[in-house]
Amino acid sequence: MRIGIDIDEILAASLDAMLDFHNGTYGTNLKQGDIFSYKLWEVWGGSEEEAAQKWHDFYETDHFAGVCPIAGAFAAMTVLKERGHELFAITARPHHIAKKTEDWLDEHFPAVFSGVRFANTYGLNGSKHKKSDLCIELGIATLVEDDPRHATDCASRGGQRHST
Repeated sequence: MRIGIDIDEILAASLDAMLDFHNGTYGTNLKQGDIFSYKLWEVWGGSEEEAAQKWHDFYETDHFAGVCPIAGAFAAMTVLKERGHELFAITARPHHIAKKTEDWLDEHFPAVFSGVRFANTYGLNGSKHKKSDLCIELGIATLVEDDPRHATDCASRGGQRHST
């Protein structure tokens, strides 16, 4: 079976690194427990466009370069692959960090994924895609996803919903 795997907060502890960046850059004192919405502009204030710009700025920092893998994620992906599943990373990340993302996956998840697709959900430029469209294009029926909006959209279009 082909399985789609989200990157941020499934494979990568990106939110911790983003909060470190945000706290240092904007003088906040946010912790994971303060996050009540995936629409982070609702958490730290400002507009959706300003939040996208903050993420864009974050991608250019050492905070982003140093994102750690989620504990146990490599072992879990290895088990899925050993059981004959074909894994694809399906991410909301923007296109402009494709190389950085692919390099990170190669370093922390070597020879695990058959491919990576970018939805560019909050990208500043370029076309945006629904994760469900990417899954349909690749014949993926199951998406491991932490954002209920993406999981619900995929489930409504015929995929199986696996939200953490």
